[in-house]
Amino acid sequence: MSLDGFMPQNAAFDKIANEATNPEALREAMKAEMERQGIIARDRGHEYGATLLQQPSAPAASDLALPDGRFSRIIYVGNTGLNLTAASGEELDRLEESVRGGRR
Repeated sequence: MSLDGFMPQNAAFDKIANEATNPEALREAMKAEMERQGIIARDRGHEYGATLLQQPSAPAASDLALPDGRFSRIIYVGNTGLNLTAASGEELDRLEESVRGGRR
């Protein structure tokens, strides 16, 4: 099980998802990890309560040179990861700018 479609890649969350044996264990382990990372604050008075403190951060964009000479970059727009491929780093910058609507 992977959380890639739900939020940006996070090794701690993937490990919890892969090791969970039942939904209750998964829920508790994920909430504990999100609290540890400062994403939520758990309300002690209610079993299911949590307050969102911040959105999970996306990893920084990085360029990858492909064997055929092209370049690839993964960017995140909200919770959606996009893989951009272009002939140069400058072209990747232009593609990213057009996807993000002129802002990085």
